[in-house]
Amino acid sequence: MYSLPKILCVLLVLTVCSASARGEESDDPTLQAFVGTWKVSGSAAGMELDGTFVARWASSKVCLLSNYKFTLGGTPLVGNHIFGFDSASQSYRVLGFFSHGTVEDYHYRKVSDGVYKGKYAGSAEGQSFEGDLTVTVSEDSIKFQSSGLKRGGEPRPELSATLTRVRN
Repeated sequence: MYSLPKILCVLLVLTVCSASARGEESDDPTLQAFVGTWKVSGSAAGMELDGTFVARWASSKVCLLSNYKFTLGGTPLVGNHIFGFDSASQSYRVLGFFSHGTVEDYHYRKVSDGVYKGKYAGSAEGQSFEGDLTVTVSEDSIKFQSSGLKRGGEPRPELSATLTRVRN
């Protein structure tokens, strides 16, 4: 028997990856910037965030898949993200699923070289949250910063995560 979260995960993967399809394999340069191994540091939900993030192309090269191992407030957790380009909204969309039950759904558009803005949303502890998101991308780092984040209508601690590329 499949659980509702597993069914939703499969449907979201299919939605993001099929929305990314442009009729041929492509290495989208914005998505390509995320490919690799990253050290993660920062804060989320008011707790210290530390870990490793690895992103790779899915076999179709229309979306990225990630493996995320981290500690949040000292608690070890894991997660996965699906990154793709949503041609209907002309924005990048990311779906994240985590072992502690949090789900992220965010999207952003390029506003200038290396800077993207959009919305950050999801659910945690049975309540939805949403706010604005700024993503700043360079060759060796990616920064995610939320603002105006609210959960259940109340302010929630902001997300501030920096990914630093790990060189082999």
